[in-house]
Amino acid sequence: MTDPIRIVVDGPPVPYSERTTLWRGKVGSKRRPKVVAYQTAISWAARQVMAGRPPLEGPIWFSATFFMPMPKRMRKMERIIAEQELLPHAKRPDRTNLLKAAEDALNGIVWVDDGQVSGGMPLKFYSRRPRVELTVEPWANNH
Repeated sequence: MTDPIRIVVDGPPVPYSERTTLWRGKVGSKRRPKVVAYQTAISWAARQVMAGRPPLEGPIWFSATFFMPMPKRMRKMERIIAEQELLPHAKRPDRTNLLKAAEDALNGIVWVDDGQVSGGMPLKFYSRRPRVELTVEPWANNH
């Protein structure tokens, strides 16, 4: 049994989706710089945490909590709950696109391929401190 791998990256989470990720030019399509920068930040943080360990093999449990920026205008009671990081974020971007960006960034670093992810729990909340918190562990740890 191995300890869970925990990765935290500060800054607003960025979704990976065709609409926001690709743009067409004369040369073809490319990933948008904002998505590339976000995935690079996740990859860099993952390399620091892995500290040279080989990527995990076999089925993976992957949990991600996305803390989204609080809007400038928010009801007082919602703001109080959001400041405690307990107010669910129920707007775009959707959690599957946020999850895709994070999963792709961890390929070859934390796991061999994101196809190994067999379960997990993506969550979205408002926060005064936008960030993503990722937890990775082998399926055998508790499933």
